[in-house]
Amino acid sequence: MGAALGVVEGMVVVQADGGAPPLGEGSVMVLTEQRAAIGRVEEVFGQVGAPVYAFRALPGGDGGAPPAPAAGAAVSTVRRTARFLVPESLYSKGYDASGKDDEELPAEQQEQSDDEAEREIRGRGRRKRQGGAGG
Repeated sequence: MGAALGVVEGMVVVQADGGAPPLGEGSVMVLTEQRAAIGRVEEVFGQVGAPVYAFRALPGGDGGAPPAPAAGAAVSTVRRTARFLVPESLYSKGYDASGKDDEELPAEQQEQSDDEAEREIRGRGRRKRQGGAGG
């Protein structure tokens, strides 16, 4: 599933192997060799194809969880407790053109992510101002 990069400010950081399905928050992380739970994913960041996970290691010692993994240690997840992300659901097209007091901005001040959509909106505005039939 991945390898531990190290511990930063008490958070274990794990780089997932490319091609593995991305995990969501709450997935249980396990030291592969010991088959011992070491924490639950709290943060997911980086590229969808090779995400990075961060979590607090469970307190170790005295029969508890093993200590935080060393850099390079193999880390995996328990499939039945894993929460997988569906990459297609992460992408959505939209735009919040809110202005002051959450009111929509006038069309000429709105930005568009698509050049064609922007041209269409500007064209409609011109046709309205010229008194023509507009969308």
